[in-house]
Amino acid sequence: MLQGLREILAAARGHNEAAGITGYLAFDKVSFVQILEGPRAAVAELMATIRNDPRHETVVVLGQRTIATRDFDNWAMGGGLRTVDQQEVYLRHGFSQGMDPARLTLSRLVALARDLVDLEAGRRRSDAETEQEAEI
Repeated sequence: MLQGLREILAAARGHNEAAGITGYLAFDKVSFVQILEGPRAAVAELMATIRNDPRHETVVVLGQRTIATRDFDNWAMGGGLRTVDQQEVYLRHGFSQGMDPARLTLSRLVALARDLVDLEAGRRRSDAETEQEAEI
């Protein structure tokens, strides 16, 4: 499953970077949820592709909005599989079980994704600091 998610993210990153799209993809072993940011026409084209892809059983758009700045500007497509170390973040946002699209709101999803990005950034800083300490 993790390998499949990595393949999806790698393909999305290549396409999204060329199209000027950024975003975040989360998977909790049941549902994928995705945030897309970018030029309206590019996002609309990508959404049409997603809707027409037979691998997607149900596509639900939680909302659209105009934003002044991107939340995921460093991510052509960030994301990952829900893991044990992320569980606290999911719980803090009220996701004790799966991410039921019927219970999601756009603001709740964006807040979750921001916190997951922050968790990943903190992990990378910690890994980099550990590597620097090892080199001293």
